Amino acid sequence: MKALLLYFMLIATSIQAQSQKGLYADNSSQALNLSPILNEISGITYYKGQLLAIQDEQGTLYTLSTKNGSIIDSFTFNKKGDFEALTSSKNTIWAYETKGNLWEIEYFNESTKTKINKYHTPFSKINDVEGIAYDAENNQLLMACKESPLLGDEAYTIKDSKYIYAFDLESKTLNNSPIIQYNFETIQLFLAANPSTILHPKVQKSLNKGKKLNLKPTDIAIHPLTQDIFILCGTAYSILVFSAKNYALKAIYSLDDSIFNQAEGLTFLPNGDFYISTEKDKIKDKEEENFEKGSSVLVKEKARNGRIYFYKSHILGY
Repeated sequence: MKALLLYFMLIATSIQAQSQKGLYADNSSQALNLSPILNEISGITYYKGQLLAIQDEQGTLYTLSTKNGSIIDSFTFNKKGDFEALTSSKNTIWAYETKGNLWEIEYFNESTKTKINKYHTPFSKINDVEGIAYDAENNQLLMACKESPLLGDEAYTIKDSKYIYAFDLESKTLNNSPIIQYNFETIQLFLAANPSTILHPKVQKSLNKGKKLNLKPTDIAIHPLTQDIFILCGTAYSILVFSAKNYALKAIYSLDDSIFNQAEGLTFLPNGDFYISTEKDKIKDKEEENFEKGSSVLVKEKARNGRIYFYKSHILGY
């Protein structure tokens, strides 16, 4: 009995350590290397057992193999446009275009006619919405602003806060009052109450220097079992988790910057497992010294294509 108890204690300790450690290459279950077409991958969604992706230069949905990341199928709903976010609901795919257009695509397969609608939202390029998520319980889409959180003329008023808005799917209108707001003070209060939280080293360094943390959303997703709201902040190598009950910040996880150079996509499977996508590496030439010859040379490193990493739900302690 004691041995069994010790076993479960070790398992619990291991899960807790992994959730504190963050999302790294060594605790990922799988890495999918993508076609160069998806080097600018900007959104992913898990739809009816399929992994779909979009890139930011064209309105094309790509169906990907969950075994190796290869493109199985593609469907173009708009030839031009800067698309930065993707999600799905029941029989519908939703894609967001940076100039404020929300695209509704009833996408099934080649043998079924696809219906496409476009709705204009109050957002503009200055808001830079980069994340949308389907909220099934409230029949709405959550929309995350990476840049200015304000709407209309007020959008040009620079604020440190980041807002998450809700788009009602019945009326096809945006609620102008955000459901989530967070800023530097939100993070400070959370860390004061949760001092054991392990931040990404670069984030911690900025915090130690007294700099304001600008955790910009690059995607948003809702956990299928708890309904907690996950906000991916790719440029800060972090994921913020907000409670579904009161929208309070409840956890911060760090991302491995050696694999997530520009994470812009997050999607859950029904059981809580999840995928995170990242764009192609932006590799700069490195100068290395040749000690034998007393000189230095420029070394060109090969950039990796866009990638998607798969994680089991227990990595986050769920």
